[in-house]
Amino acid sequence: MEKEQQEVEAADAPETETPEERFVRLGVARTIRVLNGVRLIGNLSSPNYEWSDEQVDHIFNTIGTALVQERNKFRAGASKREVLFEL
Repeated sequence: MEKEQQEVEAADAPETETPEERFVRLGVARTIRVLNGVRLIGNLSSPNYEWSDEQVDHIFNTIGTALVQERNKFRAGASKREVLFEL
């Protein structure tokens, strides 16, 4: 995460916040940020751009793989391997 975003998230944290409250606060903020990013990817479907089906499939397959990997981090003993992306 960018240092700037970390500072914003830390500044929003109440001093008496519980770990669950921090999870909810950060989870909501980060989910909104991801959803906005997904919408921006959708904007690439505009006629102003050219793409192949393979490129689109690669983007969404990579996102899907990353989501599965991150979801698995919430399960005990899961790997924390990062997804690399390149078109």
